[in-house]
Amino acid sequence: MLYSNQDKCVLNYTINALKAASPVIRLILTSSVAGMGFDPPCVTRIIHAKPPASIAQYLQEIGRAGRRGQQSHAILYYNKRDLAANTPGIQQDIIKCCSDDTRCLREKLLEPFGFQKSDQIANDKCCSICKSNSAASHLLSAMENVEI
Repeated sequence: MLYSNQDKCVLNYTINALKAASPVIRLILTSSVAGMGFDPPCVTRIIHAKPPASIAQYLQEIGRAGRRGQQSHAILYYNKRDLAANTPGIQQDIIKCCSDDTRCLREKLLEPFGFQKSDQIANDKCCSICKSNSAASHLLSAMENVEI
């Protein structure tokens, strides 16, 4: 577990161990202390237990995964109470992003920074919304060919 008030020796040992080519550490629980400057090659999954304060912060934190080009996953767990406008520090951009479950997640995260999703990313590899839409589209196509 890494957090800001942790003993510096433990913090440095853990970060250095994660930077190894074949790290022995397989799971790390951390606060945002493992952010800027933290570049472990082995991280392929980032899980948030609640939304960060903004889209910029979320992108910075999930950017720790897949630093060597490998397929990576980011999971964000939240509930309506987490998205309440009176939650200290939470910004409207992350509330809006989490509240819209119809648009591609990648598009919603890139849009505020003027970027667009690459057309080379297959829907089943993009995000949970695109994957769900792709599966539904395949199912509808298959049903069109069924004769009764």
